[in-house]
Amino acid sequence: MVMPNVRVEGSFVTYFNSQADWDGAERFISNGYDTGFAVEYTVMPGLKASIGYLYSNSGANPENYDIPENPNLDSNTVALGAAYDVIPGLTVNLGASRTFYSGITTADGTNMKLEKVAWNIALGLNYRLGI
Repeated sequence: MVMPNVRVEGSFVTYFNSQADWDGAERFISNGYDTGFAVEYTVMPGLKASIGYLYSNSGANPENYDIPENPNLDSNTVALGAAYDVIPGLTVNLGASRTFYSGITTADGTNMKLEKVAWNIALGLNYRLGI
């Protein structure tokens, strides 16, 4: 809590890809990581809004993509969310995110630019007993 109605969170995750045993395929990938942050704001009692950002580094080397239709690209994700306490113990959550994948050009001579964009929308209910 940085202020009475503002909460900030950070995140860092490391993926030890090069230590995995993928029958020798691990030599084509480096360790990856995710890093992100989020800010939640209490608009009024029972209503919260949030925004967040996540950068993901897959550790994959574009020169080693063998399936160009579905590459493992690095990405940037931006998300928005809201939570509303309908009654004590019951919260409705709504969230949306958009992921922008970093484009690359393959090294196999095709000079094909690969990039993706993904949207996610989620609706959820939380119920807690004993409130």
